[in-house]
Amino acid sequence: MERPTGRVTVLEEAGGRTTLSLVITEGRKREVRRLMWAVGHPVRRLTRVRFGPIVLGDLAAGSWRPLTEDERVRLLAAAGARER
Repeated sequence: MERPTGRVTVLEEAGGRTTLSLVITEGRKREVRRLMWAVGHPVRRLTRVRFGPIVLGDLAAGSWRPLTEDERVRLLAAAGARER
């Protein structure tokens, strides 16, 4: 099994809780939760803030919005796909 690539940054430590920023280049189902559990840090809350080049901003969970043309082009480029 390949090791995931990415980085972890501690954002805040207070009251026995730690807030982390995790950047992974490829994720599998529940990968972050499994990784954190393996090192003794169960996840209480998990929030996706970006998907590839797309910054989610204040988009509510379960909501969607159309991609801008720039986002569409950057997403295709990140995926290595050609435009049609």
